[in-house]
Amino acid sequence: MLQSATLRLTQRERPKKKKNTKNLKETLTDQERDLMSTNFTQHELDRAIQDLKLKKSPGEDGVTNEIIQHLGKNNVGESRSPRNIPQIWKEAIIIPIYKQGKDKKKPESYRPVSLLSCLGKTMERMVNTRMTWYLEKNNILVEEQAGFQRDRCTEDQITLIA
Repeated sequence: MLQSATLRLTQRERPKKKKNTKNLKETLTDQERDLMSTNFTQHELDRAIQDLKLKKSPGEDGVTNEIIQHLGKNNVGESRSPRNIPQIWKEAIIIPIYKQGKDKKKPESYRPVSLLSCLGKTMERMVNTRMTWYLEKNNILVEEQAGFQRDRCTEDQITLIA
């Protein structure tokens, strides 16, 4: 019953929140902003496609990582700009996954899994790679910043405290 149910949530269905941007300061120069918003290079695209994990479920658009790899690096899509994000990439199919050993009739016996667009996730990977490169190149992150950093772990943080 619940296992076959799916739920689609989009930006349009969520309640709108007011954005409070009064206290935000510009942190990027015009040159840096241009760098972050330019089209991705062929090298960035090649690297993102090379790192794709296969046999993953697709999102609403139905495009799998296998299709992305098969299409090749030159035909992945028109969206090579971080500013051009199709609406369908922002949508998720939410599937309830049964937790073993729980009562199948109770909703709390299921955990939600969101199926997102593989193309969208590929774009996100390229944005993340570019941002990480920029932050590291310009020594913007402090040494103590370890969360979500490559080659950093909890043990590193513990040694800083000790």
